[in-house]
Amino acid sequence: MNKCPKIGDRVRYVGGLVVGPCTGVVTDIYKNIDYDQDILDDAMESDEDEWFAALRRAERGLRPESEWQVGLKVDQKPEKWCYGKSESFAPEVKDLRKL
Repeated sequence: MNKCPKIGDRVRYVGGLVVGPCTGVVTDIYKNIDYDQDILDDAMESDEDEWFAALRRAERGLRPESEWQVGLKVDQKPEKWCYGKSESFAPEVKDLRKL
Protein backbone atom coordinates (compact mmCIF):
# COMPACT_ATOMS: atom_id res chain seq x y z
CA MET A 1 0.00 0.00 0.00
CA ASN A 2 1.09 3.58 -0.62
CA LYS A 3 -1.66 5.23 1.42
CA CYS A 4 -1.98 4.62 5.13
CA PRO A 5 -5.05 2.58 6.08
CA LYS A 6 -7.48 3.90 8.69
CA ILE A 7 -7.80 2.59 12.22
CA GLY A 8 -10.24 -0.32 12.07
CA ASP A 9 -9.33 -1.34 8.50
CA ARG A 10 -8.62 -5.00 7.87
CA VAL A 11 -5.35 -5.64 6.05
CA ARG A 12 -2.99 -8.43 5.06
CA TYR A 13 0.72 -8.27 5.96
CA VAL A 14 2.84 -9.81 3.19
CA GLY A 15 5.38 -11.38 5.57
CA GLY A 16 9.04 -10.72 6.26
CA LEU A 17 12.12 -12.08 8.01
CA VAL A 18 10.69 -12.33 11.54
CA VAL A 19 6.91 -12.37 10.97
CA GLY A 20 5.11 -14.53 8.45
CA PRO A 21 2.13 -13.48 6.32
CA CYS A 22 -0.98 -12.70 8.33
CA THR A 23 -4.19 -10.68 8.45
CA GLY A 24 -5.43 -8.32 11.11
CA VAL A 25 -6.98 -5.00 12.13
CA VAL A 26 -5.18 -1.63 12.20
CA THR A 27 -5.18 -0.33 15.78
CA ASP A 28 -2.70 2.59 15.64
CA ILE A 29 -0.91 4.81 13.13
CA TYR A 30 2.71 5.89 13.63
CA LYS A 31 3.75 8.75 11.37
CA ASN A 32 7.50 8.53 10.76
CA ILE A 33 9.45 11.76 10.77
CA ASP A 34 12.33 12.45 8.38
CA TYR A 35 15.51 13.80 10.03
CA ASP A 36 18.76 15.29 8.74
CA GLN A 37 21.15 12.58 9.92
CA ASP A 38 24.23 14.85 9.73
CA ILE A 39 22.76 17.19 12.37
CA LEU A 40 21.96 14.24 14.63
CA ASP A 41 25.43 12.73 14.17
CA ASP A 42 27.07 16.03 15.12
CA ALA A 43 24.99 16.20 18.30
CA MET A 44 25.69 12.65 19.53
CA GLU A 45 28.28 13.77 22.10
CA SER A 46 26.16 16.69 23.35
CA ASP A 47 24.35 16.85 26.65
CA GLU A 48 20.66 15.98 26.68
CA ASP A 49 19.35 19.54 26.25
CA GLU A 50 21.62 20.20 23.27
CA TRP A 51 20.71 16.86 21.72
CA PHE A 52 16.96 17.59 21.91
CA ALA A 53 17.57 21.05 20.40
CA ALA A 54 19.46 19.38 17.55
CA LEU A 55 16.61 16.91 17.13
CA ARG A 56 14.18 19.78 16.59
CA ARG A 57 16.57 21.44 14.10
CA ALA A 58 17.06 18.17 12.22
CA GLU A 59 13.35 17.53 11.67
CA ARG A 60 12.50 17.86 7.97
CA GLY A 61 8.87 16.78 8.00
CA LEU A 62 6.97 13.55 7.59
CA ARG A 63 8.23 10.65 5.54
CA PRO A 64 5.92 9.35 2.76
CA GLU A 65 2.87 7.44 4.05
CA SER A 66 4.25 4.19 2.62
CA GLU A 67 7.07 4.45 5.21
CA TRP A 68 4.78 5.05 8.19
CA GLN A 69 3.99 2.14 10.50
CA VAL A 70 0.68 0.88 11.82
CA GLY A 71 -0.20 -1.12 14.89
CA LEU A 72 -1.64 -4.38 13.58
CA LYS A 73 -3.55 -6.78 15.84
CA VAL A 74 -3.33 -10.12 14.06
CA ASP A 75 -6.27 -12.46 13.68
CA GLN A 76 -4.01 -15.45 14.28
CA LYS A 77 -0.26 -15.50 14.92
CA PRO A 78 1.61 -16.82 11.88
CA GLU A 79 4.08 -19.71 12.20
CA LYS A 80 6.96 -17.26 12.02
CA TRP A 81 6.39 -14.84 14.95
CA CYS A 82 9.04 -13.11 17.06
CA TYR A 83 6.80 -11.11 19.43
CA GLY A 84 6.12 -13.75 22.07
CA LYS A 85 2.66 -13.56 23.65
CA SER A 86 1.81 -10.22 22.03
CA GLU A 87 -0.88 -10.28 19.37
CA SER A 88 0.27 -7.02 17.75
CA PHE A 89 3.23 -5.59 15.87
CA ALA A 90 3.98 -2.51 13.77
CA PRO A 91 4.73 -3.19 10.08
CA GLU A 92 5.36 -0.47 7.50
CA VAL A 93 2.43 0.56 5.33
CA LYS A 94 4.27 -0.54 2.16
CA ASP A 95 4.16 -4.14 3.43
CA LEU A 96 0.36 -4.20 3.76
CA ARG A 97 -2.42 -5.05 1.32
CA LYS A 98 -6.13 -4.17 1.61
CA LEU A 99 -8.48 -7.08 2.22
